[in-house]
Amino acid sequence: MPDHYIDHQPFLSDRFDVHGYANAVLAGRAYRPDDEPDTDAKAAGKGVRAVGDDKGEKGDVGVELAKLNYGIEDVTKQLRQEIATSYPLLLSHLTTSLALSNHLAPIRSSLDSLSTSLDRLQTKIHTPHEQLSLLVRRLNLLAQASDLTRRAARFVLVCRRLEGQMARMKGAAADKAGEGEKERELAKAALSVAELDALLKTSDPAVEGQEPAESPQLPLQSLEFVQAYIPVVDKAKDTIIQEMESMVFKGLTDLNQPLLSSSLQTAHNLRLLPDLVSNLLADLNDAVVLRITKAFDPAAIGREVAGKEGASHSAVKFTSRARHPTEPTSSNQKEWVTVLWSRLERVIDDVANCCTKVYTLEKVLRLKKDGPATFLDEVMKTLDDKPSFSFWTTLAKAFETQTKEAARSSSWMQQSLSTGYPRLLRLFHDFFAKIAVHTDTVYTRDHQSPEAVLVLRSVSTFETLYLTRSTSRMNEAVSSAVSSYLSARGNPPGPGEGVTIARTITNELDSARFDPLLVRTVARNASRVLGGLLAKVDGMLVRDFTATSLIGPNATPAQVVNSQLVGCLYHCWYNLQFVQTEFPNKVWETLEPSIISLQTSYKRIPDALDVALRREFANIISRIHRVDFSKPMDPMAMGSGGGSPYMQDLIDKIAFVRSEILGRMSLGEVMREWVVTLSKYLIRTFLLHASIARPMGESGKLKLTGDMTEIEMGIASLLTTGQVQGARGTMKVERIGDEYLALRAFRTLLFANNISSLANPVETVHLPPLIVLHHIIVLSPLRLPHEVHGWSEQEYFLWVQKHENEEEQLALLEKAVNDQLVGEADKGEETYVKLIREVLEHARQHQEIRKRGRRKPKTEAGAEAATAGSAPIEEPQLELAPSAPTDAPGPSGIHPSRAALLKGGPRPRYEAPAPTTGQPQTQDEQDNGAAQWERGPRVDSEFPFGVLDPDVKAYFRNVEDQIKDWEGVNSVGEEREDRKLFLASVLAELRGHELQVATDPDTAVVLERLLPSMGDWGRRVVGDAFGDSWEEMIRHRFGSHVAQTWFTLGAETLDRESKGIYPPQQLAQAKQGGADVGELPTMTNLFISLVTSLLPSFPSLLTSPHASPPLRLLLLVLTPNRALPSLDGSDGGIIRSKRSNKYRKGHGVQGKSFVGEEEDAGKGKAKAKAADEPKERSVPQELVQTRRKIRGELMEKIDGAEWRSMALNMVGSAAVQLLLELEVEDGEAERELSLLDQLTEGLVASLLVESEPTPQPFLTSLHSSTTGTRVFEAILQYSPPSCFDAIWKLYFVGKIGKLAGHPFANFVVAKGVSRLEKEGVENVVRECRAVSGGKVLIKSARTSVLQALVERATAIGECQMAVLDLIRSAIALPDDQPNSLVPCLLVLKTYPMYQSLLTGEPVGADDDEIPEEARDATAEEEAAAAARYSAWQNRRTAKPTDALAPNMQGCLLLQSMVGLTGGANAIVLESLLSQTVDTLLVYASSPIASHLLDAALTNPSTPPKYRRRLMLSFQGRYRQLAEDRLGSRVAETIWDTADGFMKEKMARSLLPEATALGNSQYGKYLARRMRLFELKTRPDEWKEAVLGLRHHFAHQKDGARPKSGPGVPVHVQKSVPQAVASDKVSPEELSTRASGGAGLSDEPGEEKKEKKKRKKSGAVDQAKDEIDDLFKGVEQKKSKKSRR
Repeated sequence: MPDHYIDHQPFLSDRFDVHGYANAVLAGRAYRPDDEPDTDAKAAGKGVRAVGDDKGEKGDVGVELAKLNYGIEDVTKQLRQEIATSYPLLLSHLTTSLALSNHLAPIRSSLDSLSTSLDRLQTKIHTPHEQLSLLVRRLNLLAQASDLTRRAARFVLVCRRLEGQMARMKGAAADKAGEGEKERELAKAALSVAELDALLKTSDPAVEGQEPAESPQLPLQSLEFVQAYIPVVDKAKDTIIQEMESMVFKGLTDLNQPLLSSSLQTAHNLRLLPDLVSNLLADLNDAVVLRITKAFDPAAIGREVAGKEGASHSAVKFTSRARHPTEPTSSNQKEWVTVLWSRLERVIDDVANCCTKVYTLEKVLRLKKDGPATFLDEVMKTLDDKPSFSFWTTLAKAFETQTKEAARSSSWMQQSLSTGYPRLLRLFHDFFAKIAVHTDTVYTRDHQSPEAVLVLRSVSTFETLYLTRSTSRMNEAVSSAVSSYLSARGNPPGPGEGVTIARTITNELDSARFDPLLVRTVARNASRVLGGLLAKVDGMLVRDFTATSLIGPNATPAQVVNSQLVGCLYHCWYNLQFVQTEFPNKVWETLEPSIISLQTSYKRIPDALDVALRREFANIISRIHRVDFSKPMDPMAMGSGGGSPYMQDLIDKIAFVRSEILGRMSLGEVMREWVVTLSKYLIRTFLLHASIARPMGESGKLKLTGDMTEIEMGIASLLTTGQVQGARGTMKVERIGDEYLALRAFRTLLFANNISSLANPVETVHLPPLIVLHHIIVLSPLRLPHEVHGWSEQEYFLWVQKHENEEEQLALLEKAVNDQLVGEADKGEETYVKLIREVLEHARQHQEIRKRGRRKPKTEAGAEAATAGSAPIEEPQLELAPSAPTDAPGPSGIHPSRAALLKGGPRPRYEAPAPTTGQPQTQDEQDNGAAQWERGPRVDSEFPFGVLDPDVKAYFRNVEDQIKDWEGVNSVGEEREDRKLFLASVLAELRGHELQVATDPDTAVVLERLLPSMGDWGRRVVGDAFGDSWEEMIRHRFGSHVAQTWFTLGAETLDRESKGIYPPQQLAQAKQGGADVGELPTMTNLFISLVTSLLPSFPSLLTSPHASPPLRLLLLVLTPNRALPSLDGSDGGIIRSKRSNKYRKGHGVQGKSFVGEEEDAGKGKAKAKAADEPKERSVPQELVQTRRKIRGELMEKIDGAEWRSMALNMVGSAAVQLLLELEVEDGEAERELSLLDQLTEGLVASLLVESEPTPQPFLTSLHSSTTGTRVFEAILQYSPPSCFDAIWKLYFVGKIGKLAGHPFANFVVAKGVSRLEKEGVENVVRECRAVSGGKVLIKSARTSVLQALVERATAIGECQMAVLDLIRSAIALPDDQPNSLVPCLLVLKTYPMYQSLLTGEPVGADDDEIPEEARDATAEEEAAAAARYSAWQNRRTAKPTDALAPNMQGCLLLQSMVGLTGGANAIVLESLLSQTVDTLLVYASSPIASHLLDAALTNPSTPPKYRRRLMLSFQGRYRQLAEDRLGSRVAETIWDTADGFMKEKMARSLLPEATALGNSQYGKYLARRMRLFELKTRPDEWKEAVLGLRHHFAHQKDGARPKSGPGVPVHVQKSVPQAVASDKVSPEELSTRASGGAGLSDEPGEEKKEKKKRKKSGAVDQAKDEIDDLFKGVEQKKSKKSRR
């Protein structure tokens, strides 16, 4: 049995020997052939081979065999003994072995065969192994030789190529652009040298991390020819490196990006790019640090100052070994400071150059690529940060280190830089401006880059010192104001101190306004200063009883002190209000809490005084009840004109309050409002007490009338509180308003002849109903309310004052009257009770109307259109010379304007004096000279042309009040002549002050009101007066508005001049022409000079917040037949901002002439129609090409990056949109480098060369902001078809599903959809449906894309059902619920959510969440923030929202769907008509949903059967519909669109309700339109007038028909349904269109003839409104009074 544990390793060894193995077995030791030396093996071999011959060896074997025999015998003996001992066990084992022998036999045979196989296998392995070993060694040698040969061949090839490249490089000339033959050959040679270096470098497996090779690579240096050529390669490499470094330095110096790119490519080819960039950055950063260190080096500054002083003293120089000083002396400190600033300016220039080089290097590294990775990625593997970040960090550290060291070690440098910190900041601003073109660093008012903030923070040491000084100046102003009072001298701070404090703060803010961060910090310090002022003033205020004591006759000391303190706080608050308009919003937000605290503090004292005054006045007036008005009046008292005792006390108290209390307070406009409020309170209190004064006789009425005269005079004197006697602008009693009218009306009420007139609301229109009721009760035997309840008159007055609700007052009075009518009232009481009930009924009806809101007149829209389109009025014939003489002030000291007025000459024109030489005027010259009335020029941003004289400003304020009264009121006859004379006087006063008036905050609006009334000649005079100051004008906040008004009116003048129409003064000027007479330029010449003066600065003005709107308007003016925005700001648009329109509306600027309407301008609807028609406007030939010239100038001066930056600017965006539209209009958009091409970053140029454009980052970024989306909309709207297709394919296709639900981008997509064809619309539908089936559009309430799809499908007439399926998918509408389409869309909810809201079940999570794949988190947050801000702004007018309330977006979408054609709208109309009548009535009463019904009725696409079904749905409910405020408009729309049959059916259904409908507040309008009463009494005439059906006996009835009356038809209408062109019409427009009655269709020929005859004979008059009849008498009285 073979041994299972045999060791097979010796048999596999190469040194295995059979004889040695046998010897080892015999010797009883293990055979290890690998461990034995060769000599032993050989010796053993020899011994074995000699065994047959050597006897000695043979004897040794015998001994061994003997030992073996002995051992065998011993073993045999032991075995026998063991067998004898344990033979039973052996027998059992034997038995078992015999049993197993049969089973072991096959195994034994298998093992034998395995042994045989192993022997054969051993024979087959050994020989092939030796052969393979030999072949492997030969193969390794061949591989080494082959590799060496390959590398040597490659080395020779690359060397020959390098020689050729070096030769061509030396022979080629360098290209300035950096892309010449030499640069290309240099890059190729660098690549060759890098390859040679790689070939010469022997790979090291230990270094490279490779496994050791059996055959190491042979080095090329082992070849002799390679070793000889290595110096040539090294020399070429050195040459390439030198050329590369020179190209790098030259490229950075010249900012030549192509050259720098070539050099970096060379470095990359040499594998030296990271080291090169690292060294360049180190050199630039070291240069920056060195220059900054030298700039702040005092020793270097001292040497430079010493050098300048030495050069200026003498040519002979003496050598001095003394060290240069590091501190200036008092004599040369100015020179040191000058040198310091000059060195800082040079440092900023050097740093700007270094920064530009760093950004240029980084830009080239970012653009250059090696495969997918850029050079910058390769460099960043060795650098820690980007090159730009490293530069900014180094720059900030250098400045911080040097500034801290300078502030610590040099006192003079600390003082100079802290005092001149604004100058230092301006240097940094210049630095940011210089690098802005080359970098992405921005430092503006709205945005500051982190890099800029980092650099500015490095000089925070000097900023802290500057802010400390600034705060000290503001604190000093506060301390000086309160120091006199705190020092016990008794002079509290007054208005002058308040103005001083405010001016100090505004001056500090103005000094820092150029820097957005600095001005905010100054604002925070100013807020703390104001807080300290409030704390100090609050401690000075006196709040005891003496502060509100009104005993008199003089004011108490507490009142005097408080008056001064209130004046101080008020004037400080008033002058700080300008911060809101003149400074950024962040500054105002910082100061606003402190300024509001100022207002709150100064209002406390007037509020306490107001309470005391009201109490005192009420107590005095209540003494009216002590006067017996039933006794006859003393004739002597009547003749003397004296009032009642209480009235005398009241007048005395008013005089005391006016002079001693209110007169000491300088509160300006607040005082005006206060005295007006007090006057209103006085009148209300007096009327209430006077109305309950009884008994009242005729003499008592006269006496009460005298008291009313006295109180009116007292109030008139009270209104003059705080005004200088004789000054302009005095308030009149008419400013009190309704209370003053009530006082005048009460005088008429006392002497009413007919008692029944007391119930006429026309006679008592200005009196409160309570006063009228009191007077009726006083005249009657009934008791007054306080008498019924047992109150005193004063208690009743307090009750009325507490219960201001008129309904409660009337309820108390009604209850008091009803309580007195227990039994039967006599005839006299019954009359008064009836009057009382009538007055109560009228009062409650008036209250109801005020609650529900008044119905808008039907002709209001037409009146507005007529006003906007009025023809130019006839200008007054004024002889205004182009220039006016200027008279110097005389020695008398009288104001020049007043002196000219006394002499009868024109007002002198103010001219700023010429700049002086800097010598101040001596005190003697000032004392002996004439009075200097003309102020010096204050040239700043607020008053660039000087401050307007106060007298002139006051005059123009009075002019504005008069214009406000006249605007919008027609004038005829003498009144029009008076207005023309007034205009002539105002224009004469304006001459010479045009620029000052146009830029003054108070008078600029006055000039805007005057311009529409001036006419062509006057506007030319004003334009000529502006001269060359147009740039300052349009940059000014108020002057820009004046310029816009002048441009708009000047367009009309240009139109007339192009047609040869000139004002009559032009002919007179031509006749008087001469060398000594100036010639007024035409409007054409004025515009030419205007454009010429503005053209150089046009690019910078486009982004100016005040100058940009006038420039955009100027471009529109220069465009023929282009509509211009209206002067009243009603159309808004791309010119005036919302803030500007709000400002103009707040001042009531209507943009109309106050002289009067033209007699031939037309009236009524004809005028409105003329205003609606587009007006062709021509431009003179000289100005036709001016607009192109402006655009060409802009395209030359502004590059693509600036255009794109301007497009994202809130101000410049509108200008870019307008210029893009004009470019497309001129046909220049499809050109290379056009504005469209630069905005799309080369897309147009790519299309021109027929290359495939690629997406660019700019257009993609436009989706993320509201400003950017407007620009993108303009690009899509105006771009040519080819450009539009490319843009749509690049930026929208494949992304529409997400963009359609984007808060900003959805509007862009909607604009693009409006230009798509069938394939594009189908693609949009597919992509929208791919994102949650379109549900995201409904859930986010962003339906603009859906609405655009509906409108586009309607326009092209295809894809309508696909769009409809998308909408149904968006609301998850099941197929079996088609009738829920309209309800779901109207509330803009999906069908599951709509059902949940209806049933009250909780809404599932999936029903109110937008899918994550369709969300843009950043944009959603911005949109949500904007929505919250808008809600906060409108929080006062916010209304509670209902989840099932109609939604505006959903209603607009449904209106568009109604306009679908081809039967697609049938689904919408069926869903609408499937709703119940009650639901339709709810829709009709909704201000949103009612428009859907209007669209269904008026849209031409609505089939007649659906229109009729909708009309029949309301059958029997028309009264309920007509009596609703909004439902009445829907009823009128139904009437206008119904045919003859439906009209008669509708009218007859309402015939039983005619009376109730006529008494309804809103239903009466439908009753008049339907002529229900005429249908009831004269049905034939009704059919003829309304339905156009003429009876065959009508010719007989014409003779008996009355010639005038409400039943006479003015127009005859055919009984055909009316279809309105627009499918979305507001109820106001429908009401306006329907206001013309039934005259919308053509008339029969006979009726036209009859109508002409009636017009000629005057037999028929138009029906008049009963309201006009009611007030006809009142208007006639008013017109008579105005003529007087």
